Amino acid sequence: LNGIVFLVLGLQLPSILAGIQGESPTEVILAGALFSALVILLRMLWVFPGAWLSIRIQRLLLRRQTDAVSPRSVFLVGWAGMRGVLALAAALSLPIRLNNGAPFPQRNQIIFLTFCVIFATLVLQGLSLPMLIRRLGLAGASAGEQEESSARRQMVEAALQSLKQIREQNANGESSALSQLEEYYRRRLALLEGESADEPNEVARNAQRVRFVAQELRDVERAVAMNLRNENKIHDEALRTLERELDLADARQARSEF
Repeated sequence: LNGIVFLVLGLQLPSILAGIQGESPTEVILAGALFSALVILLRMLWVFPGAWLSIRIQRLLLRRQTDAVSPRSVFLVGWAGMRGVLALAAALSLPIRLNNGAPFPQRNQIIFLTFCVIFATLVLQGLSLPMLIRRLGLAGASAGEQEESSARRQMVEAALQSLKQIREQNANGESSALSQLEEYYRRRLALLEGESADEPNEVARNAQRVRFVAQELRDVERAVAMNLRNENKIHDEALRTLERELDLADARQARSEF
């Protein structure tokens, strides 16, 4: 649908430019650039008080505990305000003539200015978004990944708290098994905190090294299993079972810390 709409605009653009009377091409292009800059500037000026007002309404009227939005995020929202099909459809819906038969005033200019805004926002702003996101430091984890990371931390903290109660209830509170479990969960918690920080901590760096070495070792296991099958020392069914176990280990390492 978007492609069809812009195709229609491309077909009409020569006649639209020809219908603009009394202005040189330079003046028309300059007017389009200034109008596009004005539209972008007005949006940038509105998103900051709009974000503040939205948070105030949620806190005071809706009684919701809403966190403040960082200025960098608000700036990105303002910069991402690209115009497209709706703006173009509104401009093209203008009638060619009024009820009295007179031509609609400045119709061609309105459509051309709309085209300029669409071009400036979609092409210029759209292409600059990846670089802007990196410059603003907003290229981190997505909202879903952040929720998963936060949930994992809460789960590990709850497990540690429950383990503490178990040790208090257990007469042999310093047992080796409970100590190993506590070390395991504290290592996971330290790794999660290292992943959420700007610089990974020592536990996170060690875990990355462990992942790398463990992957190499599983590759060695696969090679040995394949050689055993090629030498007719194991059957294909045994090879598939061994490879399935190694694949599951790869999947667990890809989704978990340890």
